[in-house]
Amino acid sequence: MARVSNTLESVVETCRQGFLTSVTFRTEKWKLSQLHGLYQLLLDLRGDILEALSQDFNITKAAYETELAIVLRDIANHYLNAQNNLIIPPWKATNKPVSVHLPAGVSIILSKSSNPLRFGLAPLAACIVAGNSTILGTESTNSRFFTLLSEKISHYLDSETVHVMQGFRLEDLASTKVDRIFILDEKPDRYGNILSMPNASFQSTILGFSLAIVDDGEKMVHKVTEEIWHSFTKAESLTPERLTAFFVRKDHRETFTKVFKEHGRQYSSSNIAAEEITKEGFRHWESGVYQCELVQLLQNSGNRRAPLFSALNTARNSGILLILFYTSLEQVMDALSTLEIIPLQIALLSPDSRSTASYVEKWTKSKAFSVGSIRSIVPVCMPPRTLLLEHSETLFPATLFGEARAISSGIRETPLSISTALLYGKEVVKPVPSDPNQTMEFFGYMNRVFKLLGVALGCFALGGAWFRWFR
Repeated sequence: MARVSNTLESVVETCRQGFLTSVTFRTEKWKLSQLHGLYQLLLDLRGDILEALSQDFNITKAAYETELAIVLRDIANHYLNAQNNLIIPPWKATNKPVSVHLPAGVSIILSKSSNPLRFGLAPLAACIVAGNSTILGTESTNSRFFTLLSEKISHYLDSETVHVMQGFRLEDLASTKVDRIFILDEKPDRYGNILSMPNASFQSTILGFSLAIVDDGEKMVHKVTEEIWHSFTKAESLTPERLTAFFVRKDHRETFTKVFKEHGRQYSSSNIAAEEITKEGFRHWESGVYQCELVQLLQNSGNRRAPLFSALNTARNSGILLILFYTSLEQVMDALSTLEIIPLQIALLSPDSRSTASYVEKWTKSKAFSVGSIRSIVPVCMPPRTLLLEHSETLFPATLFGEARAISSGIRETPLSISTALLYGKEVVKPVPSDPNQTMEFFGYMNRVFKLLGVALGCFALGGAWFRWFR
């Protein structure tokens, strides 16, 4: 059984002693045993966890069950990564230097979210893999979910190095000596003093806009519409990947209207900021869905700042879906370039060609990009990978909670000389041969258009000369 600690200071001291005296946490076997314990806890207490979360936040158990499945898979991916390191230690994998992470020490994860599964237990799993002593906490004093965890977690995980606490006070957190503080909330405004500390970091639980661009949608209108509707009707305030808006060609409006309204009858939205969204130029289309011509937003951009960003922000906050009708992909690219933040994801649905997909991918920015489908799960943090053998994708990488270290093995390298570097560069760095059949990357079609236009003008000129000569 874990020792009962009533104050943050005493819990930190317990974790510190566990970190300094225990040698097992530095091994991959310890990490695997803790991940197995966390996984088993979620399985054994599945019904109680769903009931507690549903009562805490008044969201359906079915919605939380989906999130539970996501976290279970996330823990399994962490397990695979740790298991790979156990089988083949990174320093034995290659003669070249590789980067690994060392435990930082005592870490605090402060979660303030209606989805403490993804924004609480998922970072806890990553922190365990980093080898830290960890305290998962919340400011709430009456959370059924955190009460359940605090009562049961010592039966499944190391009672000296993993703790769950309620009733965190920010002033206590700012004065507590820990090695890592990781805060999850919608906005960082309340945590100014804490985030000024070098060991503190913040992760927003609002990950950004999720957008879909429908290219040649008439070919697969039923499939595309079904995917859009499924992505939109995910549990509000729970799934950060929930679709915010999608772009459809203007000449496909009638086809999409007919099919989309069939799905719309099955959904009843709430908390819709109708007055605010209509001010942005959108018209009500169906339950929870508003539409607008994209060109209208672009024309309004001269009168005020970033109307598209404002409309998307309103849609995300009020739980509605926007439909934007466009005339060309270039118009969509121009609109997306005005956004003040990078979207969470951009999905290109039913692209008419690979060149179109390449064009959209290279001329847009987003944390995730997908072709042919909307990505259902996007990792919360996606920094560059620093562990060579970490193949399985996780919501939070363990590298967030550890210290980086470069490991190398083998004999000492001979000091590099300029002649050796020049010889190596000569063998590797080669001139790129030109391809006479290749036009400029994405504007090849412009070249063809100009050629056709030239031919047409030439024919017109010849016809005029012929008419003038024989007149």
